[in-house]
Amino acid sequence: MVSVSADKVMVCSGRMKAFFVNLFLVFLVSSLVAKEEGMEDTRYTNYVITEKGVGSFGVSKNLPTNLSEKDFLEHYFCGYIGDGIPVEGLSLFDGQIRVFMKSGPFQRKARSEAVEPKCASFAPRAFREAKKGVKVSMISVLGAIARTDKGIAVGATLKALKEAYPDIAVHPVPPTMGHDECVATSKSLPNVRFFFESCKEAQEEATIVRIDVVTTK
Repeated sequence: MVSVSADKVMVCSGRMKAFFVNLFLVFLVSSLVAKEEGMEDTRYTNYVITEKGVGSFGVSKNLPTNLSEKDFLEHYFCGYIGDGIPVEGLSLFDGQIRVFMKSGPFQRKARSEAVEPKCASFAPRAFREAKKGVKVSMISVLGAIARTDKGIAVGATLKALKEAYPDIAVHPVPPTMGHDECVATSKSLPNVRFFFESCKEAQEEATIVRIDVVTTK
């Protein structure tokens, strides 16, 4: 399982712009929007986190092949996580949702040699590969923009998580990105990981810092 936090991935993307509605249309994410009208409020809309993905983005599913080059290049990121694991993908909604590509040009090159994550040089090729079909390996939710069907989002406490999922299990894990040394999982919501800074702090009402949906394939 690969996990990532916002402060450890070097992101090569511009600021999210107000006309992000164009990306919505390209990604066919109307199913994510509570109201099709009022698109100016979409950044405040809560999307659904399931064991299969977030909204219309699914783990082990291809990125949409009809994504425009402009939108892809604007939201592409690359970098290293954990002990130098290379990653790349798309950073959406001001970084609140990150969609990780299972493979890409930066990852391949970084696995064979030390390479600086100059994302602009890898983005065009990553786009061409995505157009041909690239699967999503993981989706990270880093803000309150998305929640599970039982209302759990980033910022929820462990108490609220246990009330929503009584079978929740909490385990310490090695720090991968920092601020994520504790993970909570539930058999009733497989493939979903809820991260806290530490299990001690989780017991003291610290809140979820990140939610990952991972692929097991």
